[in-house]
Formats: sequence, structure tokens, C-alpha cells
Amino acid sequence: MVAGNADRPARVEKWYRVTEAMEITGFSRSFIYSQMDQGKLRSIKAGGGRRIPDSALAEFQRRFDGNGEIEVSDSHQGAPAC
Repeated sequence: MVAGNADRPARVEKWYRVTEAMEITGFSRSFIYSQMDQGKLRSIKAGGGRRIPDSALAEFQRRFDGNGEIEVSDSHQGAPAC
């Protein structure tokens, strides 16, 4: 057991549908899907659709530079979607 984590409950990740991610970010459906397909927005296929974890959406929003480009570090380039 790791010290200091005994009293803290495990964090449960929230998963968003593409339509919810669209509402949160203001991006179009096609943009969200293109970013997932390029590995710039982590997602999984589940139940006939895609789900995006809140941590991936937060990371994506931090890397978005506002000019329609995603700042991708070398560690994220070409990374497959989860």
C-alpha cells in the first residue's frame, strides 16, 4: 500500500460520449472524430460508439492552442487511441 493513499478513495473516471465532448469543447463532431482517429484525443470504442475519459478531454483542451492546431509532444505523436 502506498503511504498517504489509505484514506483517499480511488478516483472514478467519467466517460463522455462524442456529443457531450462536442458540448463541452464547442468543437464539431467531425473535428472530435478526426482528433480521435489521429490519436490526439484518447478514446475507446464501447457500446457501438466512442467514449472519451475526462482526463483525456482535459489534456486535449490544455494542448489546444486556439488556432485549430493541437500542440503534440513527441511522446503523443502517433499514439494510438485507447
